[in-house]
Amino acid sequence: PLLGSINDLEQMSTDVYLSYDIDQKEIMYSMNSDKQIAPASITKLMTAIILLENYKINEKIDIKITDNEIKGKIAYLANGESLSVSTLLDFLLVYSANDAAHAVALAVSATETEFVQLMNLKANELGMKDTNFTNTHGMDDLNHFTTINDLLILSLEAISYDEIIVSTSKQYFLANINNTGTIKYESTNTLISKNFTGLKTGWTTNAGLTFVGLYQGINRNIITIVNQSVVDLEMSNHFLDTVLLKDSSINDFDEINILKEGSTIANIYNGSNKISVKIDSSINIFGRVDNEHEFNSITVDYNIITLNYANNNILKVPIPPVPKISLFNKLIFWLFS
Repeated sequence: PLLGSINDLEQMSTDVYLSYDIDQKEIMYSMNSDKQIAPASITKLMTAIILLENYKINEKIDIKITDNEIKGKIAYLANGESLSVSTLLDFLLVYSANDAAHAVALAVSATETEFVQLMNLKANELGMKDTNFTNTHGMDDLNHFTTINDLLILSLEAISYDEIIVSTSKQYFLANINNTGTIKYESTNTLISKNFTGLKTGWTTNAGLTFVGLYQGINRNIITIVNQSVVDLEMSNHFLDTVLLKDSSINDFDEINILKEGSTIANIYNGSNKISVKIDSSINIFGRVDNEHEFNSITVDYNIITLNYANNNILKVPIPPVPKISLFNKLIFWLFS
């Protein structure tokens, strides 16, 4: 289902996406978010989480490489080499090296298969009910799948680790492996300069171009997820889709005031006397800025007026005591749109 309207999102190269306001804890746009998809290298977010559950960021790890035929992008890490967890994390998340994912697995578990079991246990613990991992790096496999909804759960868990955000915020890092001298390793995320301080890119045949974006602006913090973006010559459609999704989310959704502090919500008439019932604080909701926002219901029960609004939020306002009043001769509510 699509939440909201598509407006500028019609220009996106994919129809599998989601945007989420971190501060408001609200999904803004969502399309095909429960469709089974291939996660590609976004898988490495889970690999990183398991690593950080077992090691501190400044610890040293003796690299183990038992598979010399790792497919996809690799950094040519050497068996027996000593690396800090911080550097290994950078190879995993910034440079997106598949041999780094293999090294992480063997730093935690006896075999990569046992490590994948930990990944699936963690997914189950987090409530990622439509996810199954078969590897640590995200290469395509029929039984390696997830959904956009589950990737949102994974992303929210990932950003709870400061070490992950510190790593994914880097445009590049420097490392000396295999005694070949210091080499500069560039991030696969080209949107860092546009306030996307993470989280992870990906690309496989089944996933297309995919990206989990962590946008940290002045007033808004947003997670964007796109999958199955069309693979173009510049390998940039997932970034273009992400910017469209972010801009639409910021322009179309915001916090809206529906009642100001001191507003009258009811006038009670008793003969010639009028008692105004006012609220003592403003009511703000988060939603589409171009929608009309109404109260779902207003009810009176003895000396309480109850306002039900925006996703069943409840505000109870006491009616001030009125001498000699046995019933309301006239009760007028002021409804806001």
